[in-house]
Amino acid sequence: MYIALSHCWGTSPQLRTLTSNITSFERAIPWASFPETFKHAAITTKKLRISYLWIDSLCIVQDSPEDWKEQSALMGQVYQNSYLCLSALDSRDSTEGLLRTRDSRVQRPFRLWESPPATLKMHGPVFLFPTLNKDMDPAGPLAERAWVLQEELLSPRRVIFGRDMVYWDCISARASEAQPHGIFHQSPLLGISEVDWARLYKGGIGGLLDLSGGDSINSSKDVALFYKSWLLIVQAYSERKITKGSDRLAALAGIAVEFQKATGDAYHAGLWERYMWRELLWYVPSSGSPTFDGRVARKNLEASKPVVGFQAPTWSWASVDARIRYFTSFRPENISDH
Repeated sequence: MYIALSHCWGTSPQLRTLTSNITSFERAIPWASFPETFKHAAITTKKLRISYLWIDSLCIVQDSPEDWKEQSALMGQVYQNSYLCLSALDSRDSTEGLLRTRDSRVQRPFRLWESPPATLKMHGPVFLFPTLNKDMDPAGPLAERAWVLQEELLSPRRVIFGRDMVYWDCISARASEAQPHGIFHQSPLLGISEVDWARLYKGGIGGLLDLSGGDSINSSKDVALFYKSWLLIVQAYSERKITKGSDRLAALAGIAVEFQKATGDAYHAGLWERYMWRELLWYVPSSGSPTFDGRVARKNLEASKPVVGFQAPTWSWASVDARIRYFTSFRPENISDH
């Protein structure tokens, strides 16, 4: 049983395992050399009475191409098999830590009355909950990284350390200190909420959906929803930053592997064969292209450009470095012109 850390490397010097120090690191790594994020993760792991902590920069030999190639291919499994993932959401690099100085009483529900006044005609204790828009969608530097999406989708459960509060995410619940009963918010994407597409994916790879019948007339509704979740994964993934163009599909590989196990489908450069006709209908919301929906941000239009250092087939969304959208993400009344 082990805990995995999800964090941004940033631009500051990183504590790393190298071929030159691996022998000494196998004996001990001086506590004083740990950056704040690593220290906070180690303390949290110990508080939870877990003996092992996985940190990428320490558990992969960083100047060994062979070890990096082998271990990076297993990264998805590392997060998937962890007991818990600690996410340093608000930290730009490992020097900023997980924990923040704050007044947690401002974020948490406040017990107003044990027994409310009779005029309210209510029973039991009454709590006040803070209303925070940012609580609905926890944001931070970590959530902007492409590689982190597989950590979010494959980890069985996550504790997310934000600027103002701590969040919880697993297949059955998404909550925060301000909303301990759960966070839900709807989007116009065919009734699938931004929370639900991640849950659909997790449910599919976890065997909780009925994916029998394939693309036959006897296939369940879960099959269509599970494939819909892939389109939304691609959209979310395309908005994130990636340093190397050569990682365009590699950073999504762990997610794709589990999708393939669940469906038995064939994977072609970011698209699935069973619904290839639908997955080819991607576009970049650039100047002059249709968006079909005024709510789709026109203020962030950009021209598509080839991915530097990587060549994918031109029919694949992976061939361009841009925000990807799917026509099939919109309600039928919005695509009558298509």
